[in-house]
Amino acid sequence: MLRGAILAVLLASLIGVAGAASPVHNPYAGVSRMVAVRQATEVARSWPLPFQDEFATSRDWVVRKVLRQTSSTGAEAWLVLFDALNANEADEACIWVWRTGPTFSFEETPSVIWGHSSDPVHERCVSEITANKMLDPEQVVGDDETWDVANPEPVTLFGPVSRGSYPGDAIDTSGVSLTAIPARFPSGTSPGTSGLSGFVIDGKTWKPVRDAMIWIWPSAESSGQLSTAAPNPPVTAVTTTSDRLGAFSFLDLPMERYGYDVVVRADGYAPFYEVHNLLPPGEMYLGDEELTQQPNFYDQTPYPVTH
Repeated sequence: MLRGAILAVLLASLIGVAGAASPVHNPYAGVSRMVAVRQATEVARSWPLPFQDEFATSRDWVVRKVLRQTSSTGAEAWLVLFDALNANEADEACIWVWRTGPTFSFEETPSVIWGHSSDPVHERCVSEITANKMLDPEQVVGDDETWDVANPEPVTLFGPVSRGSYPGDAIDTSGVSLTAIPARFPSGTSPGTSGLSGFVIDGKTWKPVRDAMIWIWPSAESSGQLSTAAPNPPVTAVTTTSDRLGAFSFLDLPMERYGYDVVVRADGYAPFYEVHNLLPPGEMYLGDEELTQQPNFYDQTPYPVTH
């Protein structure tokens, strides 16, 4: 009997030591790191694709960091930080995971870009992404827009045109732009006029260039003959600025005998200069304007246009 009692005590002691040494019996936030990552990944996969109502843009989430954190109420929680792959621009996401009884609880920010700046969980995610050096210096956060799609405000000779006042459906631009960013450009222009829409892009990386200035004005017969350097645009030029996705749009441009001259300028780039751009009558031309470290000059002659 004594031997049996001693063996029982020794066995109980060994079980107790093994249990104390095993993290499985005392996991952080009630769940192991591996299970927390698996749960967070399943949540990320359930997020809708941007602009999925009209066509899907691929976006895969990759785990970059897993941290011991707390939820917004102070409960222990794993924080899983994600990077977006195959997205039109850099984006990140956060998911806090913890176990509440038999179920898992989550707090999530599906997008740093498109989240609401007034949302405290979004703001906390931005802080964590920044602290962990995952945020692109040029990245916009809390834009409060619904879809990851270019929708520039068109400009005419008489000024900007409100969105929705012209026909225009979302299109897949992969056939006309190196960015392949979905866009809602005007689908047409007024009779007897033409239009020009597209993206200002980095000629090396093909990434959009935001806040670029674009000027367009009627060409002279001598445009580009005296100098190929980008001139100062005339005061009569129509001008606009590329949006956060590098998009721009000119609408209802009257047909001109020698076409149009175009100048594009942006910080950090040499200017782009194009002359005698004969925009198709009655159509909206779509394309890219590429900026590089060297000045770009293009002469689109032949001309003139016959009426």
